[in-house]
This record gives sequence, structure tokens and C-alpha cells, in this order.
Amino acid sequence: MVWNLLTQVPDEISIQLKEYEPIVRQLLYNRKITDLETAENFFSPSLDQLLSPFNLPDIQKAVNTILYAIKSKQKIFVYGDYDVDGVCATTIVFDFLYRRLQADVVPYIPDRFVEGYGLSKAGLDTIIRQKGQLIITVDCGIRDIELVSKYSKKGLDFIISDHHELPEVKGKITFPEKALAVVHPKRPDSDYKFKEISGAGVAYKLMCALEETAYEQKLLHEKRATTDYLDLVALSTVCDVMPLVSENRTLVSSGIDKIRENPNKGIAALLNIAQVQRNEISTYHLGYILGPRINAGGRISKAIDGVRLMSSHNQNTISKVAEELDLLNKERQKQTLETMQSAEKFIEGKIPKLIFIAQPDWSEGIVGLVAGKLSQSYYRPTLVATILEDKVKGSARSVPGFNITEAIANSANKLTRFGGHEQAAGFSLKRDNLEDFMNEITEYVNTNLSETDLVQTLRIDAELNLSEINFDLIDSINRFEPFGHGNNTPLFCVRNIPIKNVFTLGKNLEHVKIVTHNANGLELIGFGMSDRYEELKHCVKIDAVGHLSTNTWRDKKTIQLVIKDFINV
Repeated sequence: MVWNLLTQVPDEISIQLKEYEPIVRQLLYNRKITDLETAENFFSPSLDQLLSPFNLPDIQKAVNTILYAIKSKQKIFVYGDYDVDGVCATTIVFDFLYRRLQADVVPYIPDRFVEGYGLSKAGLDTIIRQKGQLIITVDCGIRDIELVSKYSKKGLDFIISDHHELPEVKGKITFPEKALAVVHPKRPDSDYKFKEISGAGVAYKLMCALEETAYEQKLLHEKRATTDYLDLVALSTVCDVMPLVSENRTLVSSGIDKIRENPNKGIAALLNIAQVQRNEISTYHLGYILGPRINAGGRISKAIDGVRLMSSHNQNTISKVAEELDLLNKERQKQTLETMQSAEKFIEGKIPKLIFIAQPDWSEGIVGLVAGKLSQSYYRPTLVATILEDKVKGSARSVPGFNITEAIANSANKLTRFGGHEQAAGFSLKRDNLEDFMNEITEYVNTNLSETDLVQTLRIDAELNLSEINFDLIDSINRFEPFGHGNNTPLFCVRNIPIKNVFTLGKNLEHVKIVTHNANGLELIGFGMSDRYEELKHCVKIDAVGHLSTNTWRDKKTIQLVIKDFINV
């Protein structure tokens, strides 16, 4: 790992931010916040800061189309995706149309194992058989140009709402032009200033615009969509790894507040099963406690269970579905561990720039998780796929700075389907094309990724003396929450830490804990760092990089440094 201490805040910026203590000024500067007004907005996110949904392209067309469909008593299908973002987006649109506007509406999430991601012939044929007339896609659809064109001729109307990368044909950005409306923040003609909202964020904006118009037309007598679905938007934003800056910071901060005060009943049930107190909720709980349980439905069974959980008002149904998802998550954990252990057997000797493993009989609901874990462990772009009878389906994860969707798009002629974001993507292809695809994308990665790109860099916010670490500092750091992609938990370098004792802990003794000779009781913990236990045992003093947090055990609250790396001094 390379340690990179970020530039110290310049004097002229420090003067601008003089009402804050020095460490806060430094953390603000590291987040490109250099004036008092921006800093105040950052520390006090409010719904007043949200952008107008009417700046999204085609949104008024979409609203008018939906209202006409409701007035005409058309049957509407909300067509989502099977991940957390898609489930939340489907729930938001279905719940609003059904409960607020009494629409004839059906939520539809494709079966990952039969239909795959996005619109499909099987799914659209099912909707035609069920007399559907208008389809609203959420968190999908932007690449389904041919299907939208084909099924428009069969009498289906489409509203596309999505946030995934726009497709390019011969260097030109395109999208399903046969749709009645395409609501997407990244369209070239979009006036929407913030481009990085989640799929559920786009769906939320669409419902806010719909509510505003319906209210103006006296179809509704109150406006509450802006607050009703904040918890679902927050959950989707964190789980889809959207940057927690600008509007997303407001949405997630406000969503966490809603979970603490008055959460969606399905979210409350999952928190209860996981034994998480609502007043303790953070982005960690969204991403690692709630998200995996909701995702488990789509990975192991049916993602529509997540919609049932979060749209039902029947407590018996909610409790039953929450318990089912919790059990599915345990099975998901088991399958992930088994597949991970199997995958790591294929990684030997010098690790290539691209890890690409394709094997039969792996669950396609699990390969994305394995790709993510391998990419994180080996710091490489990673593709993991399952080989079916005549086709291959896989997922890709990347390292910062390398756009994996662009890499996959370079071999579009070898694929039957692909799509995603800069850091994550999915793909499908015929089995006969697997070897050619592996060779092409390997060559692309080898050409476009240098060895230095594959050395993990720790961006250190500031150096601290042991004497500076106290609960007041923790309070100052916590002002920067919610943490996540784009607003990472601050990393600090602490030098000359005197070591008193080192021991391993965890179910499989995979973690290390370091007790220090220090008056403030600072403890260090290294998750998954047991491979460096022997090295630590011989250290008298270390320099360490990590983030600060608190730990409460038997009513005693202590400060701990969660270390990412250390050196013996």
C-alpha cells in the first residue's frame, strides 16, 4: 500500500473557514469545501437543498402519461430490477400509484435466473398476457432499445426511468426513442445538475413531480412524497454505492433521520430481526445489515419479496417476509463462502492485472459478491461468471479509476447483454464466445491499466499525535456523517504508537487487536489482518493508518483506531 498524505489546507482557505477548528478545516478542504457557505450547507443538509424534479428530461411527459393512464383505467406495470436499488425503486412507484392515486398497478421484478436483468421478451410477453398497457421501468430499461421498439408496435407504452450508463452506438449516445418518456439524469440534454442519483432516486423524483402535478389538478389534497420515501431512497443510494455528495448527502442524511423516527414498516422489521437499535442506524447498517437481507431475495429466490416487505401494511405479512429474507441471507452467506473458497483456488502465482474466473454450477446470484470480494482482496478488476448450458452470465467489479463497463463495452460484439456503472457491471454471452471475450477484455485491461494503478493508495486526511485523540475529536469527525462512497470515513496517520500487547480475535481468529501504552486507552483493531500477527508481535512502536471510532463494552466507551496498514518504527 502507498500512503498519501493529502495537502495541508492553504492559509487563505483556512481563513475562510476560521470559525471551525483546524482538523475540521482540513477535512473540509480534503472534500473540496473551501468557503463558509458551502461548509454550512454540508453540515446542515435539508430538503430545501433538493433539486427540482422538473429539471429531469421528459419528466413532465412521464407525469402526463401516467395521469392519463390512471384516468383511462389502464393497467400499469412497474418493471424493476432485483437488487436493493431496483426493489426500493419499484416499491416507491408502486406504493405511490396504488395508495395515493388508486391506480390499477402491478409491481414486476424479473426472475434473475430465468429472465435476467432489464426488460426481456419473457417478461413483456407475461405483461401482455396480463393485459398490461403502460410499463414504467425503474432502475433499468435504458439499454433495451430494440425491445422497447418491438413491443411498442405490439401496443405497449413505455416510460423509461433509469440511472445506468447510457449506451453508445458508433460513438453516439442513444436510448429507447420509441418510449413515450425517458427520464434519466445523464441524458445529454438533461438540465439536472446532479447526475449521480440512484435508480430509486430517479423513481422518487418522478413520484415527487407526479404528486406536484396531481396536487395542482386537485387529484391530491396533500403533498408528502418528498418525505414518505426518504428511507427507501437512502437505502438504495448506499447499497448502489452512489457518491454521498451534493443531493445524495441530503437524501441519505434525511433518510437516516426518517429510519430513526418513523421508518418503513418493512425496514423496521429487518432491523428488529438484526437486533439493531433505530437510534444507532448509520450507513453501515444500510449497506451491511439491511441491504444484504433485501438482496438475498433476488440472489437466492424472488426479489419481489423485498417489494412485498416494504409495501405491505399487514404486520403479519411483514414479519413473515422479514424472517424469510433473513433465512435467505444466511443461505446466501453460506453459498458466498463456498464459492469464494472455490474461486480462490484458481488464483496462483503472479496475479494478472485482470482476474477472470468462469465455472459451471456457480449461482449467478452469488457471482457478483464473489467478484467484489476478490477485487477487494487482490485489488484487481475482477470478472466472475457461471457457465450454463449454452450461455455464460457474470458480474464484474473494478478498482478506483478504472471503468469496468467501458472495458466490457469494448467487446460488445461478443456479448448478448451488458450494462452497469464505472465500478460494477453485469454481462451475458453465448458460451461459444467465452474464450474470445476473455482474451479481448484481458488485452484491453493489460493495455489500459498500469502496474501503478494496481497499488492501493491510502488517502490520509491528516496526521495526529496520540495526545490529540479524544472524544471531542470523535465528535468533530462525526459531523461529517453520513460516510460512504465520495465521502469516505476520514483516514488518519498516527505515529509512534507504543505497543503493549497483541492478540487475535474473531470466530476464526482472523482479526488482530493491539493494546497500547497510552493514557487515553486507545485500542487498535485490524479486521482480517491476522496474517500480520507475527509481524506485530515483534513491534515496539508502529506508525498506523486507520479511521477512528468508538466501541462500547459493558457500559465502558473507548476510542479505537481501525487500522488499514502499519509500519514498524
